[in-house]
Amino acid sequence: MSQYNKLIVALIGVAVMLLKDQVGLDLSALEPTLVDAVIGVLTAIGVFAVPNKPRVSHADEEGIYDAR
Repeated sequence: MSQYNKLIVALIGVAVMLLKDQVGLDLSALEPTLVDAVIGVLTAIGVFAVPNKPRVSHADEEGIYDAR
């Protein structure tokens, strides 16, 4: 599942943006476009910062490596 880390972060960002509209989070001091832009930028930073980890096969866990 760790190979999908970036996808999970991106989906969380989209969910936050959608929930903000559904819940009616009132940030009256800020324009809605600005709030969406900030959420988008934070999502992009999160996707960049979170690394995907490659899958480890059972052979690799046992110390058997493919020497191709």
